[in-house]
Amino acid sequence: MEDLIAAKLHRLDDLAEDDRFQLSGLLGGRRCALAGEALVEEGGRPTFSMLLLSGFVGRASTLADGGRQITAINVPGDFIDLHGFLLKTMDHSLAALSDVTVATVQHAALKRVTEHFPRLARAVARDPH
Repeated sequence: MEDLIAAKLHRLDDLAEDDRFQLSGLLGGRRCALAGEALVEEGGRPTFSMLLLSGFVGRASTLADGGRQITAINVPGDFIDLHGFLLKTMDHSLAALSDVTVATVQHAALKRVTEHFPRLARAVARDPH
């Protein structure tokens, strides 16, 4: 799992060996969800983000008329829901479009690493997902 996130972030910024070592301690437990299950609700206040290991996840926003619009589709290897790290309250939801497996990353650990390792902070900020 660590190799998956390290490879993705290394493409966004040159990571040193120390940066890669820090990543190895970020990923927490795995979570599985069935197709159609919400991973994060709009209006929620998650304390973790996720690395998508398998399946597909959709980011959706609620429209003024009550409809929903998918604004992004995530594939394995995407570090999904980094918005939850930056936003106090979620302005979108994340739902499994297929059966999925994710690895969690606690925001407290992500904050610690990004404050002390600037290359990692830049790579995380550049990740479009």
